[in-house]
Amino acid sequence: MRKLVVCITSLAVLSPALAQTAAPSPSTLDKVVASKTMRVCTTGDYKPFTSLNVATGMYEGIDIDLAGSLATSLGAKPEFVASKWATLLDDLNAGRCDIVMGA
Repeated sequence: MRKLVVCITSLAVLSPALAQTAAPSPSTLDKVVASKTMRVCTTGDYKPFTSLNVATGMYEGIDIDLAGSLATSLGAKPEFVASKWATLLDDLNAGRCDIVMGA
């Protein structure tokens, strides 16, 4: 009986601590919706999917249009982040962007 009381007491003491650490971190989607900005890593060097217009400094192409449409549907604005093919996934994993677009 004493072991049962010790176990129940231990659970009662640990339960609040476990409940506090069990909260999930916000998803990328939650962060985009809350910030109203969707950061998009893109290379800007692969027409017709993504290209950087040097005259305007704006990205253009199919991927850019799709990213803009997705951002709008989430109530956010797209923010394009310059990247390179070799570092697209590294940039995503490092949190420099929320999604990558590359053909």
